Amino acid sequence: RYVAAVLYYSMGGGTWKNETNYLSGKHECDWHGIICGSNMDTGVVKVILLDDNNLTVSVPDEIFALKLKELSLVRNHIHGSIPQSICNLGSSVTNICLHKNAMTSTIPSCIGELESLRELSLWENELTGSIPSTINNLKALRSLDLSINFLTGQVTIDFKLLSKDLDILVLYDNMMSGSIPPSVKYFEGQSFLLGGRGSNMS
Repeated sequence: RYVAAVLYYSMGGGTWKNETNYLSGKHECDWHGIICGSNMDTGVVKVILLDDNNLTVSVPDEIFALKLKELSLVRNHIHGSIPQSICNLGSSVTNICLHKNAMTSTIPSCIGELESLRELSLWENELTGSIPSTINNLKALRSLDLSINFLTGQVTIDFKLLSKDLDILVLYDNMMSGSIPPSVKYFEGQSFLLGGRGSNMS
């Protein structure tokens, strides 16, 4: 309950589109966008789903003390960096969706420690720097979308190291340069998009 309350207070609570049951006497599992587990995990927050809800400011570190399975804060007004503490989610998290916000700075290199991550969606933010090579450690990855940012440097993704189940890889509309990795021949998925605005790839 404490973490859910911190989320509310630190991300513009009071101006959200949907604030059902927040700070009420009801259990936090009944608060809008807070989804808890069942069976052995009854009452334990497993999913935070607050898309298009007018969240503002930056994501508080306290969220990442939870053993979340999914985090989705899509189409809000979140700014600031992606905190290093996101990596505290460890092997529990499978889906992180933070696209269509105004997040800045770089993608934390420790993101490669999230060994169960299947979806990482950070498109349409204001991210800078290069794609961390630790992305190659994400053996469970199925979908990676980093498009419409300001990422630079070369594509360090090694398709030989990633799962053959990787189905979506979208990097277009960034400022990357260099060559498309030769290992792209190992990509067997449906969508692989590079190039676009600012790109200087060959």
